[in-house]
Amino acid sequence: MKSFIFFRLHSITQKILGSFTYTCIFYFRFLVQCNIKILDAQKLPIAEFNNCMGTEKLQNIQLWWPYLMNPTVAYMYTMDIMVHDLPSGSKDAFSIPFGIRTIEWNASSLLVNGQPFYFRGFGKHEDSDLRGKGLDWPLVTRDFHLIKWIGANSFRTSHYPYAEEIMDMADKQGIMVINECPGVNLHTFDSDLLLNHMQVMKALIARDKNRPSVIAWSIANEPVSNVDAAKPYFQEVADLARSLDPQHRPITAALSRSVEEDKAAEALDIVAINRYFG
Repeated sequence: MKSFIFFRLHSITQKILGSFTYTCIFYFRFLVQCNIKILDAQKLPIAEFNNCMGTEKLQNIQLWWPYLMNPTVAYMYTMDIMVHDLPSGSKDAFSIPFGIRTIEWNASSLLVNGQPFYFRGFGKHEDSDLRGKGLDWPLVTRDFHLIKWIGANSFRTSHYPYAEEIMDMADKQGIMVINECPGVNLHTFDSDLLLNHMQVMKALIARDKNRPSVIAWSIANEPVSNVDAAKPYFQEVADLARSLDPQHRPITAALSRSVEEDKAAEALDIVAINRYFG
């Protein structure tokens, strides 16, 4: 029986519009050969490379645009990777969809592809009254249709990472996502919690860093952020998240303390506030 090749795509890092850096990481294999094809949205090949890592530039690119920002919404390319393990003769293949877009921000605006983006959306939940946390494609499809029907363009994954299938749908539908870790109502900021929090952020960013729909990382929801220990705690988590993301997306958190007493906001790029009325 031929052995399998264990590998993963480490990153598709966009540095200059249309130019990207990719890295394939292999486990227990050293003499490998790679063939990489880039397919357009019609699944037609537009570029081909024979290196397992490198920086390449695509010509005449189509940008990935959020819903309602451009007539061409959520244009997705596909990277097809074929890996050949030379000693054993084994082959493996992997495909990953990706979009090309830019994100930047300043004191007044968050820009996608150089244009101001206005969040209109929800603090969503992944479960439903019919299936609980079970994945149900008709319900997922219904949710995205409702988001678009009401004129929204985004949601926050309150308060945990969502299934990859839902993130795939966001990529394909052009719905922007504030990707939140399961840091809910944190109130003790000790070293054990910090270690766990940082491990969770590493896993979340490793999984979703190549997704065009992810516009920001949320590191907490309604923490008890009016205590002195919150300030260095969230600074460490935010700095870690920035260092892990090759696209340098903004860091946020949903805060609930008043501006006079909050200690966490200084660590964030975008301050989100939960308010309850009625």
